[in-house]
Amino acid sequence: MNVMLAYRRAFSLLRENFLLFFTLAFAGIVAVTVIEAVLFGIEYTVYGASIQGDGDEAVINLTSGMVLWGLFSQIILSALSAVLHLAAWDVMRGAAPHPMAYINRAAQMILPLFLLSIVVGVVVGLGLMLLIFPGIYAFGIFAVLVPVIVIEGRGFEALIRCIEMSRGRRWRIAFSFTGTIVLLFAAMMVSGAVIGVVGSSIGALLAINTVVSSLVLAFFAIFTTEIYGQLVADEA
Repeated sequence: MNVMLAYRRAFSLLRENFLLFFTLAFAGIVAVTVIEAVLFGIEYTVYGASIQGDGDEAVINLTSGMVLWGLFSQIILSALSAVLHLAAWDVMRGAAPHPMAYINRAAQMILPLFLLSIVVGVVVGLGLMLLIFPGIYAFGIFAVLVPVIVIEGRGFEALIRCIEMSRGRRWRIAFSFTGTIVLLFAAMMVSGAVIGVVGSSIGALLAINTVVSSLVLAFFAIFTTEIYGQLVADEA
């Protein structure tokens, strides 16, 4: 597995197909943002401000609504991730992109995408809380879960497939994503600098956060698909 090659190819694919990946990611992020703003208000969407209700019952209802929205937004983001991975796979193979086909595929596989993402998130989170390294190791096992589900059309057996694909390379897979973490922090610093220049109005914050989130999500999907492609090639 050549990590540096994966990064070079990921940057190259994003640059050469910027309009495709940015449009897909941007549309998904905007959809989540708009629905959240309608449900809880623009201030909550931008600042994460606490929501207060009139009376205990109102607060309970709002809290329940936020929990339900958290689950629903995870479904949307799972579908968006699937769409981006499918687009990356086609671009990697030189195939013409078909966004509607990606959306249909994501809809067909949404149940395992949603449920297994939660399962893996819990496993990795618990591992990080324990001694950090168990969580990193678990991430190395399941890093390519989304492409396994949507590209190979696997359901809940995708967990077993990830275990098989990652055998003997789990630490290398996990630490290959170190660069994406560095890029995330760099993006946060750049967005903070831009906000410092243009001001911290709601409109500016919303626009910058949406653009940065779209770019980070798109690159992460492309890089993950590159790693998946190398694992598949190594099996051949």
